Amino acid sequence: LLGLGADAVVRVPTDARHRLDPAALARVADDARAAGDVVAAVVATVGWVFLIGAVMSLQPVPQEAARVTQVLQGIGVLGLVPAAAQVVSAVRGRRGWRRVLGALLVLLALGALAWLAVELRLLAPSVSY
Repeated sequence: LLGLGADAVVRVPTDARHRLDPAALARVADDARAAGDVVAAVVATVGWVFLIGAVMSLQPVPQEAARVTQVLQGIGVLGLVPAAAQVVSAVRGRRGWRRVLGALLVLLALGALAWLAVELRLLAPSVSY
């Protein structure tokens, strides 16, 4: 993931319905920081995975699910602004190569997702499944 290798990926526990546990995410992030690691990204792809799986299996997709996924994707696109600010802050503050690299990786990942969303017109209101 992000070219960092399998050892860099940490799974966050979910409940029986595969929902993310925010407290578990906070514990994992705190443990990583305590170990001296940098938390570079939190990746959750359930929305698009659900939609693609439903489309591929020729099942009807609830329109609400498509719209919620589009809204979340739009929030991800808007996340480019604070991610860019984080890169600038890390470089100007001379916070070390790990922080700069982590901020750059987040910016690149969000940029790639934004590019994909724009190119595939995933954010267009006329998209239907």
